[in-house]
Amino acid sequence: MRAGRHVDWKSKLRAFLIGRVVATERFRIAYKGPGLIEGKMDAVKFASALLGLGGLFHAANRELNGERAHVSVRVDAQFQRGSFEVTIELSQSLLEAAKQSLLHHHEVVASAKDLLELILGGGGVFGLIKLLRGGSPKKAAVVELDSGGLSVRAGDGTTLNIRREALQLYESPAVRDDVAKVVDPLLHQDADAFEVGSPEGESVQTVTREQAVWFEPPEEMLRPVELPVTEPKTEESVVRVRKPWLTKHGRHKWTLQDGRGDFNAFIEDHEFLAKVDEGLIRIGSRDAFRVRLRLEPGDEQTTPVVYIVEKVLEYMPAPQQYRMLAEPEE
Repeated sequence: MRAGRHVDWKSKLRAFLIGRVVATERFRIAYKGPGLIEGKMDAVKFASALLGLGGLFHAANRELNGERAHVSVRVDAQFQRGSFEVTIELSQSLLEAAKQSLLHHHEVVASAKDLLELILGGGGVFGLIKLLRGGSPKKAAVVELDSGGLSVRAGDGTTLNIRREALQLYESPAVRDDVAKVVDPLLHQDADAFEVGSPEGESVQTVTREQAVWFEPPEEMLRPVELPVTEPKTEESVVRVRKPWLTKHGRHKWTLQDGRGDFNAFIEDHEFLAKVDEGLIRIGSRDAFRVRLRLEPGDEQTTPVVYIVEKVLEYMPAPQQYRMLAEPEE
């Protein structure tokens, strides 16, 4: 290297990392029970559960990392009689908004591995729901630990050590709404157990049908108060289309749904709209889309927030039929 020549390695590192996958975690989920013994599971229930799982990681990432990182969830199905089992690949990439964090030697608040542990681990959201039976943590004894974490003691004296972020996610309406979707098949006849484990088969978390009712979010969480925004901001979300084809002043205005409930949004992704018009994309009631939303200040009295879909980043059609094993040949 020539004398006197300065190389900004931090900027080079940031430029290299932005947009690249920086971490990938694989884990296994399985729905089990006598109702699956014939190798069949209701497609709608399972599709909704998978969409809930994807939305769950997006909501948790948004809650903890804001606009500094993006996560994607992909499914590798592996079927066997008596269960419906899939391997999930959770990937995380840094976004441009992570620039200041990298330059000041800060890491992303929660890595892909962190998100996995904070949600599905024994000391995460699932473990905390089982401890408190879905109740408010305000009714439990919470003690701060020297490590910076928390010790939560339920009314029966059972304790659980958790990270602070787990409690933050536990109290997030969007996270709790998607958690409920993941365990919803247990409330029906298809499955009576939900299991999380390593791809190699080790089990780390199990929810039974009797415990599934604890995973329903409290009523006060179902429709959080919509606070006005003071300046435009963007965020990513996984949404379903409730009512398309609505137009206002020549603009497409659709009713969408995500963890915050139903809301109206203008669609400004003209490439996506053209594909819909040409029939290249057919929207079903269970289809989901990962979108980039722009939130703008609205009328504080009538419409506190104006939602605009700037870009449809990923189209996730719901599967029409699932069959775990082919019928044996005669």
